[in-house]
Amino acid sequence: YCFASKMMVGNVAAFSSATPAITMLSDPSLLGEGVSGADTFDVVDPGVSAKQFEDGSAIIAQVRRMGKEDTKQAIDRASAALNGWKDGTTALCRSGIISKFSALIKENSEDLSKIMTLESGKPINESRGEVTYGTSFLDYYASEAIRSNSAGGGYLCPSPFTAPGDGAPRGKIMAINEAVGVCALITP
Repeated sequence: YCFASKMMVGNVAAFSSATPAITMLSDPSLLGEGVSGADTFDVVDPGVSAKQFEDGSAIIAQVRRMGKEDTKQAIDRASAALNGWKDGTTALCRSGIISKFSALIKENSEDLSKIMTLESGKPINESRGEVTYGTSFLDYYASEAIRSNSAGGGYLCPSPFTAPGDGAPRGKIMAINEAVGVCALITP
């Protein structure tokens, strides 16, 4: 049983290909819990006129301004969730979740491209290419998760320890790659 797939699909699938990009950006759930009293800042479309900046129509979303304590709380929540993900799912299940996430991005690629263009000002075709390029990584790692000689299954190698006399390896060693843990990244 793969408990995480229902949880993830339930949260992500709320945005279908029929959901307009601006609605997705305006959804309060994207701002975090308790955002009403939180310090926020405007995200503006850099490709608009000075008049639109003045009248406020250049604002495409408001996001929560996060500081050190917010970051620590996010890391703590992610760390608490990691063991359930790591220990409660198989490599096959994780592969399926990553594949489903890739499929949802592809299904919503036009809206995601519009959002990217709105927030960065880049041409729409460049945004479309970036969304497609991003899903290629998800597809790769979904396949990698279940490959027997990769992170999903580990690998076997001859032991570096040898038997006295003939120098033959004393068996095999299995190496399993595991996630180090949660990381926080700051991006512009």
